[in-house]
Amino acid sequence: MTSNKTAGLQRTALITGSTDPQAIGFTAAFLLASQHDFSIILSGRRDESVQQAVKALRAKLPPTASVDGIVLDVKDQGSIDSAVQELFDASGPLGGGPLDVLINNAGVGAPPGRAGKGSNNMFLQVELTTAQDMVDVLTTNVAAPVAVTNALLPLLARSDKPRIVNVSSARGSLEFASGLEAARTGAMVYNTSKAALNMVTVMQSKNLPQQTKPNLKVNAASPGHVKTPFNNFTGLRTLEEGAAVYVHLATLADDGPTGQLIGNHAPFASDGQFVQLPW
Repeated sequence: MTSNKTAGLQRTALITGSTDPQAIGFTAAFLLASQHDFSIILSGRRDESVQQAVKALRAKLPPTASVDGIVLDVKDQGSIDSAVQELFDASGPLGGGPLDVLINNAGVGAPPGRAGKGSNNMFLQVELTTAQDMVDVLTTNVAAPVAVTNALLPLLARSDKPRIVNVSSARGSLEFASGLEAARTGAMVYNTSKAALNMVTVMQSKNLPQQTKPNLKVNAASPGHVKTPFNNFTGLRTLEEGAAVYVHLATLADDGPTGQLIGNHAPFASDGQFVQLPW
């Protein structure tokens, strides 16, 4: 897509899996653009969905807002390579400039068609979970963010304040999970993937500043139980409440935290305060 970015005047955020207006990634894009004057790059697997999302987001913002989109299937290395090439192109969404924020938002609960009965797409009985289920979900939720991040490091290195946000969950906390009753532990494959992504976040926070900028921040975000298609709208939090932690981590000052799992939801926080969640 042709860029409408105001050259050199805005910070730019790319959000993976952000084409659904009823989901957190799209809402985070709106908040970053409307509240922090970010230039936004939406992304998704299908060009039609990306174009529709760009049109929908532009309709919610002033005409001067910068919103673009790219096709990016996070599980397809060829798609990642093509997206990176487009981003490096001076006529692409970045306009030859840096990528300031990467939000690894794309993810799945259980493999398609494998979720158990009920309304939660993350639920898959532990005893029915197969090795292939684990491979499928960890590929999307862990391996893909690693691949996307590594591919975009040269563009993040151009930023004077690079930020990476890995969208995780309190369900990936070993301490939190160990205190749950069995009836609440049916999302083993999803929870395991988020625990792994938390470790990825720690490792990236230790090593990637050496490859980009010393002030690079890498954190994991826990949006809480938000009402979205992901859980068939059974969540208790609004999109804006869930997206707030994305925005918080994307706009951290240089003295902000890194290598942490951050959230602003019960039972860890109250009054919308952002706190470090247990590993």
